[in-house]
Amino acid sequence: MVDGGLSLINVVFSAAPRKPAGAGDYLFLAVEIVTWAEALSAIASARARGMIQLRSIALLNNVLGVLAGLGNGSLASVVKHTVNFPLNASRLRQMQKLVTTVKAASGSDLKLQWLKPFMHPRVLKKGEIIFSKGDDADEAFLIVSGRVEIMEASVALGPGEMLGEMALFTGRRQRTASAICATEAQLLFITYEAFEQLCFQNPEFGFYVTRLVARRCERDMSPNQSASGPALRGASVRLQEAAGAGAEPMVIHAPEAARRKLRALADEQGRPVGDLAAEALDLLFVKYGAVNQTAPAAFDLGES
Repeated sequence: MVDGGLSLINVVFSAAPRKPAGAGDYLFLAVEIVTWAEALSAIASARARGMIQLRSIALLNNVLGVLAGLGNGSLASVVKHTVNFPLNASRLRQMQKLVTTVKAASGSDLKLQWLKPFMHPRVLKKGEIIFSKGDDADEAFLIVSGRVEIMEASVALGPGEMLGEMALFTGRRQRTASAICATEAQLLFITYEAFEQLCFQNPEFGFYVTRLVARRCERDMSPNQSASGPALRGASVRLQEAAGAGAEPMVIHAPEAARRKLRALADEQGRPVGDLAAEALDLLFVKYGAVNQTAPAAFDLGES
């Protein structure tokens, strides 16, 4: 390498009389330039701040590495960069697709299903406990099939809904409620550590994730939210998680007139009074938010 460097200096800078440069000299100069460019791109990739930038520079390094290896007759260098090129290209496409999907989701789709490629499957039987109140929180779940019941909030979650994701963003790493499978359920899960790595590797991804979660919370607190659907059923769960494990239960004392109307409506629809009260409670919290940072508990219907 030293001899090659000196030869390059002699070719370019030597002031001594010499014969006109031939095709071989130009070829040697081109190989030397490509070799130096490959070395500089390797240094640049080590200083890259984001995963997309890193993979892009790595692809350039692979191309230059193959050319330099061919010019220098290094078969090992050619093989190494040829094998690494499709791997870097695949990772780059994957990360670009993820950022594009999350960016689109932050403006429309409020679910977190774009995390599927980074999640792992888990199948649970009916009655099996997913986690209990007070457990350390280190995973978020996406329900693929089946129903999961949140015990303390009397809420049932179904396919396409997320479970336990708010601890990813609130910093509280302790479960504030228990989750049990009401039926056989197929779940996908991602560890908080893996999710954080995605954010660290690509700051743009983290930015759009933050925007998405903010919009989901805004939706749950919206006074115009309809009284049906997964968003409403999950609202009290997220509010309880936000309140924290130490929140005191709150009992809302309904006026007698409201109790009578609620009982009459329950008789008319043939539904339990408690179900209608739970829906009313969800509506109250969706419209007004958590009062004094307390977790919802129940309506006092004046019944034993």
